[in-house]
Amino acid sequence: MSPYSLDFTRQEIPPPEFVLTKPDIQWSEEEKNMYKEYERNMKDLSDKKEKYKRTLEIEMKKLQESIKDATEKFDKTLMTLYERKLKCTVAIYQEELKITYLADSVLTVEEMNNQERELRLKLERMLAHKAPDGFSQMLKAMEELDAPENMPEEINLSIWERFCFVRKTKVESEQTKVASMEARSMVHKYIIQLEWEHRVLNKKIEDSNDKKRDIKMFRLTEEQQDMRVI
Repeated sequence: MSPYSLDFTRQEIPPPEFVLTKPDIQWSEEEKNMYKEYERNMKDLSDKKEKYKRTLEIEMKKLQESIKDATEKFDKTLMTLYERKLKCTVAIYQEELKITYLADSVLTVEEMNNQERELRLKLERMLAHKAPDGFSQMLKAMEELDAPENMPEEINLSIWERFCFVRKTKVESEQTKVASMEARSMVHKYIIQLEWEHRVLNKKIEDSNDKKRDIKMFRLTEEQQDMRVI
């Protein structure tokens, strides 16, 4: 705004001197004309001031509208950026949860495989050692029992040897059946144990997944609360 444009706003037109010193009935024609000129000048000045006032009001209104539009655009941009930040944060949390879930799943599978291998090795070792050990102990006892010095006096050696052979064959057959039954029983026990271990591990996986969902919901709730605060 030019300082020159403000000159007329400060301008005041003084009345003619005779207006202050003479009553209007004593005014000469020249003085009356001077007064009329004074009134016209006062009206022109008043009109200029009023016009300038309206111009200022229009400019101020435009400026206010411009500030309002700029503020609304800024708020909208800020909200858009915040929403993007929120979406990125949620996406990062989801990826972290996926990574954690995959890592836990890998560890759980490895743990299950390791336990299954351990159980199978235990089973194989027990089957490999228990039956032969018991069978060898029985054969040793039978050999001691079948020694010639233990033969009854009324039985000759050939009959005793045949009797011992038949008895040994029968014992070996029975022993095989017993070992097979024991093996099946042990396998059944270890299968039950293995199933129980799997149920425990599955329960751990479910608990882990529940905790991950709780963490995810808690983080999302925190973000929503932050949005409401903003």
